[in-house]
Amino acid sequence: MRILKRSLNIRTFSDDDMPGNCKIWHLACILLVIAALLLAPNQAISQGDSIYQDLADIDAGRKVAPDDITVARFRTLVRMLAKRFNLTEERFADISVVLKTELRKDGIDEKILNILEGFNRITSHLPVVPRDYVHWMSYYVASRGVAGWGHAETLSNFELLLETFGQLDIKPK
Repeated sequence: MRILKRSLNIRTFSDDDMPGNCKIWHLACILLVIAALLLAPNQAISQGDSIYQDLADIDAGRKVAPDDITVARFRTLVRMLAKRFNLTEERFADISVVLKTELRKDGIDEKILNILEGFNRITSHLPVVPRDYVHWMSYYVASRGVAGWGHAETLSNFELLLETFGQLDIKPK
């Protein structure tokens, strides 16, 4: 297994790398993120076409014009990814906002749009996609906050996992 991990260039921690308290803290952080994402209210973002406007506003930290390119980009990405992950657009948007909130708690200011574009890139060419958006977003938060990976490194490692071990957590498109 160590050779496989090395050949895939996936950054991992072994039992020797982490003292017991760190392992418990790491697991607790992941469980808290999963709980926050699962308990996210279904109506955090308003319904209808305004969900794309709301996401653009939240991402920019200010009100953006309805004809802003980010509103159109959110419309495209949310429609595609919500369908790919078998979620309503509203639920998908809610989870994405919780993701941004959890990242901010770790001092990470990553744009939702950047994350969604990355997930679209790494899942669009695969014949199968991950089953659960909540779990993958939890892994994203843990990879960024706990493991200290950057956005590109996290997506690169996810892409390797999806291509290599995807049959373990996938469903047909």
